[in-house]
Amino acid sequence: NKGDQWLQARVPIKHKDAFWFVFAYQRGMSTGGDVALDDITITSDACYPPSPILPSDNSSLSVGLAVSLTLLAGVIISILLFMLNRKCKTM
Repeated sequence: NKGDQWLQARVPIKHKDAFWFVFAYQRGMSTGGDVALDDITITSDACYPPSPILPSDNSSLSVGLAVSLTLLAGVIISILLFMLNRKCKTM
């Protein structure tokens, strides 16, 4: 016996073709078992609302900018070294 409280469930289903919903219940050996389904809702979108996008703080922006500038500097230095090496080989 699970008590007299309703249990809520959300089940995502990914299916492109037509299909049927079938709710099956198997009664146990005791005589006290029963089941009820109520307030069934079928939607075409996600069960849970999307998480809100929180504004980022300045520290994460600073880290992202520092990483980007470091990578850019590395690429520029690599190109310059490649061009210098190529120029030295032709001399």
